Amino acid sequence: MTQDAVFVVRQFLYDCYVALPEASSESISRTLTIDPPLDVEEAEDFLRGLQSGLFSIDPDGYVQSDVLPPGPANKNRQEIVQLFWRRKNRRFLFREGVCQLAAVSALVLMYGWPASHVRLEPNTGDVGDIAFGVDIIVRDPMHDSVRICGEVKRNRAELGKLLDELRACLRDGPHSKSDCKRKNHPKAEALWELRPDYFWVVCPGKRLAFRVQHAGEIIGLDEIPSLPKGPC
Repeated sequence: MTQDAVFVVRQFLYDCYVALPEASSESISRTLTIDPPLDVEEAEDFLRGLQSGLFSIDPDGYVQSDVLPPGPANKNRQEIVQLFWRRKNRRFLFREGVCQLAAVSALVLMYGWPASHVRLEPNTGDVGDIAFGVDIIVRDPMHDSVRICGEVKRNRAELGKLLDELRACLRDGPHSKSDCKRKNHPKAEALWELRPDYFWVVCPGKRLAFRVQHAGEIIGLDEIPSLPKGPC
């Protein structure tokens, strides 16, 4: 697919953007800003997920997918990930959401983890009090454990800050959010609580995989070339 995927996904996002219902007094630009630009691998994975039916985007810009937690019983759709946000009477793309969808698509369609084991935006029903501490989890239902925790950032600068703060938290050992001023502290709490085998960090154009080393309360991250393949 290569660059063709970038063009197709860019056009798809634009079509969704201009088709959104207009709010009163809302300013609608005829151009869609995608910053940072789509990465080729990201676009390919996003397109595969879309074409396979792993996810869809509804007319209001919300993602609909079995990898998301179920919506409220009184609604017939999920309103967890909104791909287009509104601010100051303007609408814009939730850039990180595009990369999130590409990441879960890669987990299922490239790495071979069953979609039923993958959760995007895990909630309290999935992980209890550390809900939304990480963007993605991959479960091993047979052993009632989490194999992978994943986090998605919108660009490389944010990804670098995540890793710096996470490593600092892990060096300090378990501590509460109230005692920690780091924005990315919840990621450390997720690793302490869920004790996954792997940690995966993703942004457009960069994916890093780590084996999580557990020694009592001490957790270390050892970078590895890639995530392992799933059972599919």
